[in-house]
Amino acid sequence: MNKIKFVSRIFRILFQVTFFVLPACLVLYWLNAPEPLSILGNAINLDLIPHGARDFPLILNLSDQTKLLGFLVSLIPATLILLVCYFLIKLFRLYEKNEIFTLNNILYLRKIATTVVVGELIVLPIYQALLSVVLTWHYHPHFVIITINFGILLLSLLLVLISWIMAEGYQLQEEQKYIV
Repeated sequence: MNKIKFVSRIFRILFQVTFFVLPACLVLYWLNAPEPLSILGNAINLDLIPHGARDFPLILNLSDQTKLLGFLVSLIPATLILLVCYFLIKLFRLYEKNEIFTLNNILYLRKIATTVVVGELIVLPIYQALLSVVLTWHYHPHFVIITINFGILLLSLLLVLISWIMAEGYQLQEEQKYIV
């Protein structure tokens, strides 16, 4: 059990750091856009401009207004990531307290999965469309790049399934408590 507490603490801290570092990285990225933001000697690269958009000459020299609008639009998916980090922090804090198979764990898993599914199917396409419009405002016709990451979508649907199975197990466990 001590291993679970130790690993949970590490992951909780990792998600807490991410919760505070992500907004700062977005600010740094848009201050230097369109250049990708490289962190830890290119170990982490943040590039929010779609590859197809880089073919337009104005993308190479973004105005301050475009950078500001790009930053504001990029807050849309960042908010979802921060929400998932928040739920993961709460989940791993429960694990640190040796609360492994509880109703709260199930609820946090379900919230994480739901947030990711909504993000992939609804929020991400809207974000990509808005970012394409912001980056190509001076061009006609506007182009929109919309992608859905099916790997992430599948993972989030698996989390929904796991949370459902855990909820059923939790319910059976609760019923067993009252059987003599």
